[in-house]
Amino acid sequence: MNIVPMNRQYADEYLHWQYKEPYTFYNIPPEGIEETDHEIFDDPSIHYFSVLKDGRLFGIYSYVEIEDGLEIGLGICPEETGKGNGKRFVSECLEFGRNYFNYQGTFTLDVVEFNRRAIHLYKQLGFIETGGASRLSFGKSVTFIKMELGAT
Repeated sequence: MNIVPMNRQYADEYLHWQYKEPYTFYNIPPEGIEETDHEIFDDPSIHYFSVLKDGRLFGIYSYVEIEDGLEIGLGICPEETGKGNGKRFVSECLEFGRNYFNYQGTFTLDVVEFNRRAIHLYKQLGFIETGGASRLSFGKSVTFIKMELGAT
């Protein structure tokens, strides 16, 4: 896979991904596209990358440097989910983050509590649950689980 900084073409594609049930939560609603676009291109604290496979947008990685670690966000395009790509995809996200940011500390992430498939995968990779909280996501109250992977 090839990892490159997010550009307008890939951002537009990502912003319009449409997942099927039960993962429709990850579909960015029309009213959230401008907010997310601003986050991608105008917020210097968040670093977005496109993950390409065979010249196509396969997924996205985001990284935020926080007080006690590096927070990651990631997603695989709808057509490629559920095909056994997750472990390699997340492992490459971690490796890229370590290399790009010259970082060997703790990684954190938030995952929606209903996404048992992702939680199971993160646990396989060594993440542990460290808490949870409800917050608004595009106007909906959602419970997220915070997970952490200790320094290497």
